Amino acid sequence: MPKHMNMSDDMDIPENVDIERKLASIRTALLVLAYSLVLPVAYYLWQAYCC
Repeated sequence: MPKHMNMSDDMDIPENVDIERKLASIRTALLVLAYSLVLPVAYYLWQAYCC
């Protein structure tokens, strides 16, 4: 029985790694999207209120 439980624990680790990798990729994509929107919005606000 302990060998079977160790096998199931080993099976869970790659799934957790895959989930963490997917979450990290989603987080990275959201950060890239946010940073890509910062510059145009800042430029628009600078044009609208500064000059």
